[in-house]
Amino acid sequence: MSVAVELHPEPISEEEYLARPYTGQREELIDGVLVVSPGPSRPHQRISFRLATILDQRVTADLEVQEAVNVRLASGRLIVPDLAVLTSVGADDVVAPAAEVVMMAEIFSPSTKQIDRLLKPGLAAEARIPYFWLVDPDGPTVTVHNLDNGSYREVASASGEKLLTVTEPFQVEFRPAELLASRRG
Repeated sequence: MSVAVELHPEPISEEEYLARPYTGQREELIDGVLVVSPGPSRPHQRISFRLATILDQRVTADLEVQEAVNVRLASGRLIVPDLAVLTSVGADDVVAPAAEVVMMAEIFSPSTKQIDRLLKPGLAAEARIPYFWLVDPDGPTVTVHNLDNGSYREVASASGEKLLTVTEPFQVEFRPAELLASRRG
């Protein structure tokens, strides 16, 4: 499977993007260009669910963890991170503005690995998202980045059974291997 870029004679507006019918694929708007990728694999979704559950148990009451939510990084830039930690607890709007995003996490997929590893962190840094996590299912490995002078700096990383300890924006400890376990124990 691969990522597709849908060509239009003019950039797609945010209104056009939000009005599109659901196709079962992940669609994102980057500078007026619609980027379409296949739906996530089962291991990807397992990691996303387990990580969301772990984070949800640790976030403070003023934060909310959501999977695959629309995030407006800037005008004409709406992305769908695998996970987002938001300050807008209980909000019911369709798009979360970057100012409400404390953390984003991307889980690598074969078709979007370079987008997840390079493009999205760059766009998130421009939007001043304070924390960005990258999850590589191989290992699995979780790498935590904090925004520092406009770019991300790695502050923690762990693979497999090694304990990952994070203190900001909230305290959380887990072993990345837990994210791919076939059953929770």
